[in-house]
Amino acid sequence: MSRVTDPGIRSDWALALQPMWENMYRTDGVLGGSIWSGIDDIFQLPDGNAVGYGAWGVIDGWRRMKPEYWDMKKIFSPVKILTKSLEPACSFVIEAENRFTFTNFSELSLEWTLGKESGRTQVQLQPGQRGQFRIDVKNPNAGSQLYLRFKDPRGVVVDEYLIPVGEQMQNRIPDLVCQKTRLQTKKDMFIVQGKDFTCEVSRTDGQIKRLISHGKSILEGGPWLMALPLTGGGCLPNHNANTPVFNDCCKGWKTDEVTAEKNENGVLVSVKGNYEGFSGSYQMQINANGQILINYKFTASVGLNPRQWGMVFASADGFDETFWRREGLWSVYPADHISRPVGRALSFYSDVPQDANPRTEPTWSWSKDYSEIGSNDFRSTRRNIWLAGLDDQVGKGQILIVSNGHQHWRCWKEGKKTHFLIADFVTAGDEGFLGAHYAPYRKPIKAGDVISGSIELRIK
Repeated sequence: MSRVTDPGIRSDWALALQPMWENMYRTDGVLGGSIWSGIDDIFQLPDGNAVGYGAWGVIDGWRRMKPEYWDMKKIFSPVKILTKSLEPACSFVIEAENRFTFTNFSELSLEWTLGKESGRTQVQLQPGQRGQFRIDVKNPNAGSQLYLRFKDPRGVVVDEYLIPVGEQMQNRIPDLVCQKTRLQTKKDMFIVQGKDFTCEVSRTDGQIKRLISHGKSILEGGPWLMALPLTGGGCLPNHNANTPVFNDCCKGWKTDEVTAEKNENGVLVSVKGNYEGFSGSYQMQINANGQILINYKFTASVGLNPRQWGMVFASADGFDETFWRREGLWSVYPADHISRPVGRALSFYSDVPQDANPRTEPTWSWSKDYSEIGSNDFRSTRRNIWLAGLDDQVGKGQILIVSNGHQHWRCWKEGKKTHFLIADFVTAGDEGFLGAHYAPYRKPIKAGDVISGSIELRIK
């Protein structure tokens, strides 16, 4: 079973491989390259331990496809569709590049779908050439995305694409209407109340102790600042099947001031304080309609090379399903890929045994493998979200993050509760061979640097 805290780092591999291959492809005299380890380099010992260089294959020991496999397929694909978006029209003009060495696109079958309208055609494009082709449709408003699928003469799918057509309304979330919101001040707690809504904020540490909506507890902790250090090591045969969880929030939180006041938008809670390594503040604008707007700003007092930073919250028990809509690196992914643009994932799956034997062939996909903090699919970082959140298993509560395509989402189990991070910065893992390729995505923090962000959280 996978022990990596955030399996999402596997999809980050594409951030290095894609520009590497593009440079190789455009350079005369380059014969090609090779994948160093196509299969995970892990060996199971008789005593139950595992050794080797680690799970660095694009498929695992049982030949199940891992996230890197699809990224590799897309990067090396000989079919490149260069058109990123289309306007509604009866004839779509699409730009393409043929990266086959010998095969004309005319040897491929192109199947297309727009809403309920579909068809099949062929494209004339010589090997190594760029060009355009047309797809004629009867109703240009039949759908919001044009799906393209290229097949070779054997019926094997070479590549697939989804091209947005017209304005993409699916990422728009309606605004909420403010509701009457009251503030009650007690000795140790600010209580924000409204119809079917109660939010208790500690006057000691400035954090949400409990948020109840329609009689159900939804939130039971946060916000906490997370500035997770980038960690890594050399290329050594030191694989450990018991890799510890690495999810530490900043430590040593001490408040300087916690205040709350009524305003036209509800109640504004303002908190100032210090962590070990950071000092700053956050504000929570709370309305009884379930909306919480969080603005945070912290100044570093020490240097840090982070992998992720943002704010963390804790749900109540039972929130074991995550969902998301995001901007993907590719427009099409397999249904069980951890980086698919739209999806849902459970913390644990009933068809995966609790005590899976690594010597027994799994009947489930790699995304369902799990550790104590959830399945690979559940706990992976989702980059560039438009929305993300958690549902409880009986559908009586929801936590929703509304974003703009530039923030990132990650969740994991801690006991019965689910913790979730809304990150304003994410970078790839620390890997020595790819350091130069990942360098553009790093943001080292120096003493005196500021990290900040805004979060829109909605409770249903």
